Amino acid sequence: MKPLQDYSHIRGIHLGSHRDGQVMPLEEKLEYCRKLNLNSQRMFMDYEIYAKDPEGAKRELKETTRTCWKYGISTMQILFGGNSLDPAILEPEFWAEKGDAYVRDIVMLLKDEPGLLMWDIMNEPSCNVWYYYASEEDKPKRWAKINAFLEHYCALVKELDPDGCITIGHTEACDLEPSAQWVDVLSFHDYRETRKRIAQNYDLAEEMGRKYGKPVLNSEMCCLCRANPYDLAIQSCMERNMGFYVFELVIGGYWADAHGLIYPDGTIRNPEAIAALYGFFINRSETRVKPKPNREGYVYRAIDGLTAALTDQRGLFRNIDRTSDEILEAAEYAANLMEANGLTSSYDLPSSKIMDWRRQPEDQRDIKAIRDFAFELGEVLKKWAQML
Repeated sequence: MKPLQDYSHIRGIHLGSHRDGQVMPLEEKLEYCRKLNLNSQRMFMDYEIYAKDPEGAKRELKETTRTCWKYGISTMQILFGGNSLDPAILEPEFWAEKGDAYVRDIVMLLKDEPGLLMWDIMNEPSCNVWYYYASEEDKPKRWAKINAFLEHYCALVKELDPDGCITIGHTEACDLEPSAQWVDVLSFHDYRETRKRIAQNYDLAEEMGRKYGKPVLNSEMCCLCRANPYDLAIQSCMERNMGFYVFELVIGGYWADAHGLIYPDGTIRNPEAIAALYGFFINRSETRVKPKPNREGYVYRAIDGLTAALTDQRGLFRNIDRTSDEILEAAEYAANLMEANGLTSSYDLPSSKIMDWRRQPEDQRDIKAIRDFAFELGEVLKKWAQML
């Protein structure tokens, strides 16, 4: 596809490995992309993967690109991975012996595919041990070597696909020069931790865009363990009217505890992340209205229900003749009231614990743990009982 002047319409996703069909088949992933109004995907590839099985790798790339396009999902195809950079590929000998042939093979394979949005020469060239931990003396030399590699392959891809679009998925906006002159789109990643730091990254990227007269795109963002929540990251990007790619679709595999929108069964971890994709964000302003869980006396009722469930028929707080189902019923009443009003953390939802116990046979449930859990819910609710 020819380069565009504006990529603000891009609502992209990293699908995860196209080899993880056992986690979620590709077409099922794409059904979720359609539901989430996503329209592009960023696909990883590297020489090492290709070298193990060239024909198999090419077959998968073409099939994935075509299947995605069938669902209206375009593809940004990555050619090299910077995260696990082997400095040997930066040598001209590698280019002549292996690299150029590999790039030629992939470009000629996909360049005429209608679903191909652009080429990403390398993902995060500066995010690797070889460069990141270099001495202050060696770092400029190594960065120059990386950029020589990028310039070479930008030129080769443009030669092979003159009408195609080229970018480089830089780790941060500060990396955009000097490669800005070799690409059609300036692409950077943002995993910054605060609104101020995110704004600084975007300001620099937009400044580079104006300087070189080229569109700007955020091709990777959102990470739970980097203080870069989906809600904040997506809102920051939408406020700039900039296209983006979220990392990543499925919660599973290596990045399960840090990234991902949906589980393989279609449930979600974070409703704020899903809402953000539709342009709805948490109200953090002075206009927000705090809920009143006891407005109609339901906190009192929940506490009474828990007390009754934990008290046996003789009026003793020993629960000799109450079943676990009775206690869990009272606990669910309380849990739903708490969760609806934001009185509990989504990290460990009370309702999820209740569902876990209900999946167990009655005679295998830990009745003491259930009683303790219900009692603790009651204590939390008492704290909020005066929110009238």
